[in-house]
Amino acid sequence: MNKTESVKKMTIDSITVRVEVDPDPDVSYLEQSEFKDRLEQYKNGLFGFVGVYAEAELIDSNNVVQSVHSGGIWGIEDDSDDRYMEEIKIEEIAELNQTLMKDYGFTEQEIEAIEVEDA
Repeated sequence: MNKTESVKKMTIDSITVRVEVDPDPDVSYLEQSEFKDRLEQYKNGLFGFVGVYAEAELIDSNNVVQSVHSGGIWGIEDDSDDRYMEEIKIEEIAELNQTLMKDYGFTEQEIEAIEVEDA
């Protein structure tokens, strides 16, 4: 059995966009003089940092679940504009979709049939 044959037996169970706390953000840019006020806000806990990525759960014919992730974007200020966060989510979904098509053999129609969930 070749890779393509084994891939075709998989189905997409779910696609989820996740926003998680960035446990180790690079805050060095806040040390620049023009970010003095923003650094104080960060030090006072008024904002933090998150990462955004998209995840698909695939199930094979033996009911084994495999998770596939986009690369993710980390170090995003958690009080960023909603439109900016939506743009990042869209980019991460697009990256995941490309991986699902290129590496796992899913069609665009199969991917679009799955409702993307926010976690």
